[in-house]
Amino acid sequence: MGPLDISAAGKLRDALRECLSRQPELLLDLSDADACDASILQLLWAARKSASECHKRFSVVSSSDAVRETGAALGLSLDEVTAQEGDGVL
Repeated sequence: MGPLDISAAGKLRDALRECLSRQPELLLDLSDADACDASILQLLWAARKSASECHKRFSVVSSSDAVRETGAALGLSLDEVTAQEGDGVL
């Protein structure tokens, strides 16, 4: 996968939008990300919100140390980015 940073954000955003329009749920495996910055976590929050508004499930099923460390540095847990229909966020 490589680094998840601002240079990858546009491509990831487009892929997330495409999946959201076609699939009943978004399940992300970020275990191969060797770097991650705040722009990606912001994008994940936006995708979570969009999924929630469409009554679709959004989940990060696996993440690399880089992704978790970026979240921790920002005071976020990937559990907070995961939304499921009926979990009170819809």
